Amino acid sequence: MILVIALGLWETIVVFQNVSFEKIIHWQPPAKMAMPFGSAMDTMAAFSLAWVTAIAEFTRYGKKRSTATIAPMLGANIGLFWFAFVGIIATIATAITTGTYDPNNSDPSTIASKLGLGWLAMIVIILTSTTANAVNLMAGGISLTNLTKKKKSGR
Repeated sequence: MILVIALGLWETIVVFQNVSFEKIIHWQPPAKMAMPFGSAMDTMAAFSLAWVTAIAEFTRYGKKRSTATIAPMLGANIGLFWFAFVGIIATIATAITTGTYDPNNSDPSTIASKLGLGWLAMIVIILTSTTANAVNLMAGGISLTNLTKKKKSGR
């Protein structure tokens, strides 16, 4: 988690060292490739919903319902919006520095490579992708076992 936060900070710093915030704010995608605001919000909501089973699994043992609800909601949303922000500004910075907008350049490994973040960033991306998928699979499996009393989660 510390490496993910460090990578997010590092990528943010590198973006703003190479492209000014003003240029990022004023940049516009080609009209035929622009995503409507509603679609962008739907995408963010769908991404958040993917973590519902994991959040539910890991907060069900909380001592208070309010803590089990509010803390994960704040943590997930702060993380989601910050990393969405980092992805958006990095994609725009890549479009500005290369002179070409290609939505395929918005994946984290391409951005890290084009911004010159190197092999350490690639290792962090691989590790976080692997662990995120493992957490989702585990949480989904445990949630599935919670649907019936016949299955036990192994705890």
